[in-house]
Amino acid sequence: MSEKDRLLGMPHGTAQNKLRKMLLWQLVVETGNDTCFRCGRPIDSIDDLSIEHKEAWQGASDPKEAFFDLENIAFSHLRCNSSERQRAKTHCSKGHPYDKKNTYYWPNGWRKCRECENNYNRSDKGRCRNERFRQANRDALARKERERQATRRRAGVSSPGP
Repeated sequence: MSEKDRLLGMPHGTAQNKLRKMLLWQLVVETGNDTCFRCGRPIDSIDDLSIEHKEAWQGASDPKEAFFDLENIAFSHLRCNSSERQRAKTHCSKGHPYDKKNTYYWPNGWRKCRECENNYNRSDKGRCRNERFRQANRDALARKERERQATRRRAGVSSPGP
């Protein structure tokens, strides 16, 4: 650990990046640019601030120019920027397509690749996870039944027969 790191209580590079973000946040607020590009709501916290490209730069005819084009830069909530990136993905990390047949959507809107989930469940790790889940359910059901019986005994109600 260098002397600078010790004095700052963190790596010097981390401190520099934190200072840059603090300066940026101050300028964003002072100039009135603290509205999310994606959802249009105010960005209320430095921890929520994200810099993003309005249009994806990777597929541009000149990616380097598109990356540094300040007209293509906007501020957003970190969660809005992250969720947009996720929605833009057409395949999972293993290369399976996110299509109607292969995609499971959670009630909160998150999605999962069915093929990856099935492969995981067939693996030793998945079987172990599923067995732990089943055992936890059995334990929870047994605990609830014991609590029900104790409540009935305290209330003076006889337990139903086997």
